[in-house]
Amino acid sequence: MRKQIKQSEFVLMVITEPYSRRFDGEEILGTGKGATYEGHIINQQIYNEQCRNGKFIPVVFSDDARGSMPDILQAVTSYNVLKSGEYRRMLSVLTGQQLTPKPALGTVPVLAGC
Repeated sequence: MRKQIKQSEFVLMVITEPYSRRFDGEEILGTGKGATYEGHIINQQIYNEQCRNGKFIPVVFSDDARGSMPDILQAVTSYNVLKSGEYRRMLSVLTGQQLTPKPALGTVPVLAGC
């Protein structure tokens, strides 16, 4: 898992209350060990990047789920993929496409007297 996270350009994280508890190591001992381990890896990578995060993308299925976001991800833009506008914004990030393409440049006007 560590190798895949390190090599990935983006990591989509589906945020649920149980996932967040496990991510933060606050679950019953022995439950959700994978998410707890993943949380340690992600925390360390964000720390190593001095809190600059462009890799870890929180995904939610309700606005209420944002309330259970792990602390380290609360300052990161999250996407409710059930809302078409947020889903499109997430896709623009993942694919490097602009939501609104730049218009073509027009001709440079000639100023009188020049």
